[in-house]
Amino acid sequence: MAEEKKEKLSIVMFSGDLDRALAGFILATTAASMGMEVSMFFTFWGLNISRRTRAASRAKASSGRC
Repeated sequence: MAEEKKEKLSIVMFSGDLDRALAGFILATTAASMGMEVSMFFTFWGLNISRRTRAASRAKASSGRC
């Protein structure tokens, strides 16, 4: 039996900006739904997007300031 090789996608997340990170996550989700093997690598700044406290601290910092 011949093994069927899966297509693979590797994505490097180099930014913690939401608009840039969303593109990577959309590509990864789409590829995974198509049966591809997906790997994501997060650099130092890219790791910031996965921190839960970042969104909460930004909301607190922006509220009450003009």
